[in-house]
Formats: sequence, C-alpha cells, structure tokens
Amino acid sequence: MVCENPWFYSRLTLLLGIVISGLLLPILLWTLYNFYKFMRFAEALIKTAAEVPREHKATWAAAVGVTVVLMLWVTIWVSCSLVIIRVWNSGVLGWLVYIFNIFILYWCSEVIKNVTHVTIAGSAAAWYFQGSTAYSNPTMAAFYRSVSFSFGSICFGSLIVAILTTIRHLLRLMRSPRQRNLVVLAIACIASLILMCVETLLRIFNKCKSYLYLCCVY
Repeated sequence: MVCENPWFYSRLTLLLGIVISGLLLPILLWTLYNFYKFMRFAEALIKTAAEVPREHKATWAAAVGVTVVLMLWVTIWVSCSLVIIRVWNSGVLGWLVYIFNIFILYWCSEVIKNVTHVTIAGSAAAWYFQGSTAYSNPTMAAFYRSVSFSFGSICFGSLIVAILTTIRHLLRLMRSPRQRNLVVLAIACIASLILMCVETLLRIFNKCKSYLYLCCVY
C-alpha cells in the first residue's frame, strides 16, 4: 500500500504525537500530584550535590574538558566523513561504510561522556564516604580509574547504547518524507518507539547502577 500524498508522513507524525501526548498527560499529572511532597527532599538533594563541585574544584575542569574533547571529536569525525563520502558515495559498500561511520560517532561520543560521568561520580563518592579525609585530588584519581580499571566496562556499556542509537538513526531514515510505503512507515515508527524505550532504560541502568558501582568499587 503506497501513499501518494508527499505530506502524509508529516500528518501521520503529528497525529501520532497528539495521541501519545493525550495518553501520557494523565500519567504526568498523576506523577506531579503524587511526587509534589518530595519537592523539599529534591531541593535538599540538589543543595547537597552542589557541595561536591564546591569542595572538589577539578569537577569543573572535567565538565569543561569533556565539552572541548567532544567538540574536537566531532570536528575530526566531520572531516573524515567528508573524505569518506567522496570515496564511498554509492553502492552497498558505501552504505555499509556510512553505517559504520555513524556507529563510530555514537560509540566514541558515549565513551567520552561516560568516562566523564564515572570521573565526577567517583569524585562525589570520595566526598561522601571520605569527606575531609579524602586523598588529594580525588577527581584526578577517579579519572585514572575510569580510563584504566573501569575503561572496558565503560566501553562495553557505551557499545550497546551506540548500537541501539545507530539502529534508531537508520529507522529515522526509513521514516523520511520520501518514503511512501505505509507498511514500512508503520514498522519503522513502532520499531523506533520500542528502541527508544529500550535505549532510555539502558542509559538509566548504566548511569544509575553500573557506572556508579564502578566509581565506588575501587
């Protein structure tokens, strides 16, 4: 079944967005009503978390450093991609190179961000568990652990997320306005939603469970 209207995909996306928003609105309102009593606790938690960069100044350097490294990485990736596009611009092999190129972008970006996450979390763990007795420059010590003992686990967790993100990117291409096959559009939309949920849960598990355990285990 083929859609002849070039604007059909845009209208279908708008309709799906309205339906999903209508379904999620009651859940969001219920969540706001039930979690309002925890706002004071959240305020106290934010104030406590603000003590970490106040005590460990190097966390600011880590935050700025990851921004600079990511900008450099994207610049290098774009420069290499321009060369790749000129050399491999058609055929099945060109598509495979394109997919691999996108995957490398996501994987390296995830590794850089997660190394910084483990570094800052390790610094916060030193502040919480050791306080004033913490060794000198705990942020640098946490960074050393993240790029040595914990680097393999960080790369593996980032690999899984990068694979899912790459698949979502390919599904996004399938949902382009030029795609007029309704079956392909429906499959791409459903698969994208499922992958988005799985990817979000995986990110939460990695950051709130796996990576935090890594920063405290040594």
